[in-house]
Amino acid sequence: MRFLAPYACAFAAMLVAQSARAGDTAPTGTGATAVQTNPLAERLFQDGRTLLEAGDAEGACAKFEASLKLDPRAVGTLLNIAMCKEATGKLATAWGLYREVATRSRGSRPDRVEVAEKKERELAPRLSSLVLEVPKTHAPGLVVRVDGLVLEDAAWSSALPADLGEHVVEASAPGYTPATIRARVTAEKQRVPVAIPQLVPAPREAPPAKKPPTEQPSHATRNIGIVLTGAGVVALGVGGVLGVDVLARADRPKDACPAPCVASSPQAEESRQRYDDLDRQALVTNILLPVGAVMTVAGAYLWFFAGSSSSKTGSSARVVVGPGSAGVTGTF
Repeated sequence: MRFLAPYACAFAAMLVAQSARAGDTAPTGTGATAVQTNPLAERLFQDGRTLLEAGDAEGACAKFEASLKLDPRAVGTLLNIAMCKEATGKLATAWGLYREVATRSRGSRPDRVEVAEKKERELAPRLSSLVLEVPKTHAPGLVVRVDGLVLEDAAWSSALPADLGEHVVEASAPGYTPATIRARVTAEKQRVPVAIPQLVPAPREAPPAKKPPTEQPSHATRNIGIVLTGAGVVALGVGGVLGVDVLARADRPKDACPAPCVASSPQAEESRQRYDDLDRQALVTNILLPVGAVMTVAGAYLWFFAGSSSSKTGSSARVVVGPGSAGVTGTF
């Protein structure tokens, strides 16, 4: 790792004699008062100075940058960061920091302005740069970023000072597929062209498939199902009661005319009448039980299941009752 020995001692002497701490000095009357805003910033600054003088520029930079975060007004710390960056080969970054130090020191520290401007002039001819080549007819709303920093349109045509190493250039625009270009600076005084390609319109995404709406049973269908279910239950109940009654009275016709039963007698006529009554009641039972079962099943289906399909195809049902038979016809 390079260390800038020729000016390190001069800087150390200047900083120790005039601004041994991280804070700046500001004129007050005829003297100068050191501004000490953060003890931890001062400690980090002193540790950075020790590392810098020992030749560990990377470690010194980390200490100085941490100190500057705690005390952003410390231009002396900024100057030391510029020295570290230069020592590690990041000439563009160092050059920019020297310029900032000179600007912020004018009117208060002419000695620091002189040193920073001298370093700025020395580094300027050694700088490498990225030269962006943006198409004249580019995508509307084009945004160019270099290492994450958005460049104003006016900066596209200017050579951009760049440190050694790889740089990431990104181009994007609304409605276009973004492009990423990687450019590498390998030596001082190098001009690296970066061609920004014409962006391609982004493919249109297919609209997400719409989920079919969850169809709820219509009120009319549900009501029909409820009515059918209720009627079926009633029919089953009545049919069951009548059937039980038929079984209970199965022997009553015989009791009306015990053997030997004389035909055409009043007892025989009573027995025949009782048989007819039981036959009619059994017939009603045989109709009610299957009809009630069919109505209950159909009603339950319409109530719970057929409502959603009825909204598409229109379900309908009707009960058909005939002599000795019953059923449900329709569409579901």
